[in-house]
Amino acid sequence: MAAHVTSSRSCYIVFGALLVLLVLTVIAAGIENHTLGIIVALLIATVKALLIIVYFMNVRFADWVTRLAVAAGFVGLIVLLAFMMSDYLTRDPVDEIETSPVTRAAPEAFEALALLHPEAFAPGISV
Repeated sequence: MAAHVTSSRSCYIVFGALLVLLVLTVIAAGIENHTLGIIVALLIATVKALLIIVYFMNVRFADWVTRLAVAAGFVGLIVLLAFMMSDYLTRDPVDEIETSPVTRAAPEAFEALALLHPEAFAPGISV
């Protein structure tokens, strides 16, 4: 099989698209709703990964076995991201250390721990 040479024009177009996606990632980091920001950032990162895989790794010109291996790896990545997001989205936010179930269950142990290691606790939290 003859090696395919990617034109420099397409490399520059993909590079420009990656830079635009980088700017969108920085903008997504400023989204006030953290859950939405994480979802948007992961979607942008997925698009960037696809661009790099398809164009810079020349998977679009590879044989079917290579494409199948890349597709299986990408599907595995999507499954891992889906499980991670399902875990992240179902957690309750914890604003203060006092709301922890550990501090409610055993306040004496928490106070002893705070006396032994005061540097482990944020300033302003009194025990």
